[in-house]
Amino acid sequence: MRFRTGVWTAAVLAAGMIADTGSAMGADLEVTVDGLRDKGGSVRAYLWKGPDGFPGLEGAVHTTRFSSRPGRAVLAFSDLAPGDYAVLVFHDEDDDGTLDRFLGMIPTEGWAYSNDPKLSGPPEFRDAAVRIDAPGTAITLRMSY
Repeated sequence: MRFRTGVWTAAVLAAGMIADTGSAMGADLEVTVDGLRDKGGSVRAYLWKGPDGFPGLEGAVHTTRFSSRPGRAVLAFSDLAPGDYAVLVFHDEDDDGTLDRFLGMIPTEGWAYSNDPKLSGPPEFRDAAVRIDAPGTAITLRMSY
C-alpha cells in the first residue's frame, strides 16, 4: 500500500482464485472508494461473482483488509473471470470483522455497495451487480456513514 496525496492503493491479486471453467481470464476491476473517514480501525472489501452467497460475507470470492486512512482508496482486482460482480466496502472502525448495526439493521459504521443501491434491507445482487468483461473496468463507491 502506498499513500500519495490523499489517495492510497491496495492491490488484490485474484489470478487463479475464481473457479470458473470455460471462461477466459484477464478482466480487471478498479474500485475507487471516496469519502473514507479516519476513525481508526480498518477498511474491508468483499467481492462476489454472481448471486450465490450474496450478501453474506462468507460468500465473497475475494476479500481484503487494510488500515484506514481518510479520503480515497483505490483497490485493484486483477485477472477476474468475465461476469457479473458485486462489491461491498465497509469501514470497520472497531476492527472486529463485522459491519456493526443498530438494532441489527441500520449500519453504524461506514459502508458502500457497487451501484449504490437504495436499501431498505439487504440488497439484491442484481441491484449491486457490475459487468466485468474487459481489462480496465472502473467503478467508484461513495461511503455512507
